[in-house]
Amino acid sequence: MPTIHVYKIRSTVDDTRPILDFDVPENRNRGAEILSRIQLQDSSHEPVHMTVEHDEAEDWDCYSCGEAYCVISERAMSILGPAFLGRAKYVPILINGSALYFAIYDVSILDCLNFKKSKILMFPHDQHRIMRISNYYFKKRLIPDPCIFSLPEGPFGMFGTDGVELTIRTSELSGFSVLDAETA
Repeated sequence: MPTIHVYKIRSTVDDTRPILDFDVPENRNRGAEILSRIQLQDSSHEPVHMTVEHDEAEDWDCYSCGEAYCVISERAMSILGPAFLGRAKYVPILINGSALYFAIYDVSILDCLNFKKSKILMFPHDQHRIMRISNYYFKKRLIPDPCIFSLPEGPFGMFGTDGVELTIRTSELSGFSVLDAETA
């Protein structure tokens, strides 16, 4: 099935939702540990232990950690797994000692950005590096569906296709924000 829409996939921003708080004493140095393992591309099976002080912490399927990586539940990984096209790299995280999550930091990279139509701001001191993309346009014929991917131009987060949006919506995965990347 051809890709019609491309979506920006991230976690919701909601004042009542649980967050991964790296400033509480139990989690100090955990963010650095996760980033270190990402930099070393260490996907060993030993999880990083995190504490989330929220009654519904384990009911959420997606947590945000900025553009660097996204943390998804074991349930979300099993549902969305095929859309990663066998490429997802992750660091396992154990929340509150029992709920397995994955810090996804590397997904399929697709060179599908339409530079002529996208609104791209380059760094003033380096006209070969992208600082920000405010309007995305994609060469959709290059994107299989379903697919979760990132762009080679930089850390602009994860994108998904129509099939991914439909899966997230119909599976009722909590904590995901899926916005049309070309109109957002």
